[in-house]
Amino acid sequence: MKAEVGKLIREVGKDGGYILAPAHAVPRDARPENIMALLEAVRGE
Repeated sequence: MKAEVGKLIREVGKDGGYILAPAHAVPRDARPENIMALLEAVRGE
């Protein structure tokens, strides 16, 4: 999951303009480890 987040940041965020954020609501079936992976990737951990 971290690798995928990094890839999106690099590709979609190229030249700026991409705001990485979850939707306004996290789906009920979202796995907690995926949410944590997103947060860790954004923090650069």
